[in-house]
Amino acid sequence: MLELIERRNRDFSRRCKEIMELNHAPESLSALASRAAASEAPCYYVSYDMAVRTVREYRRGELATISPLRRAMWAEISRKVDSFEARGYGYHRAVEAVLRTATASSFFISPVTARHIAAKI
Repeated sequence: MLELIERRNRDFSRRCKEIMELNHAPESLSALASRAAASEAPCYYVSYDMAVRTVREYRRGELATISPLRRAMWAEISRKVDSFEARGYGYHRAVEAVLRTATASSFFISPVTARHIAAKI
């Protein structure tokens, strides 16, 4: 799991640098972090085992106590798994396909975490 967090942080830092280069003007740390966090991420940064378990829990309505941001991530992953299943993939193969091929609509990280990572650039 630590490996996935480190990868996410590297990808997020790279996105922050891309945003800074495109803007040619410095943004506030909070604005930069928010903009980067809301941008598309290369993947979901979750393990296969966690995804198999958590998508099932999401589908059963068992994720009421997690943050809205994490719930949104699992909803997005579940929709993509649904799409693969509709094409004839079995559940496990569909989860694997999503994790292997799909990009995430955002980094799904809190503003505090985003600012913390961006501050290290």
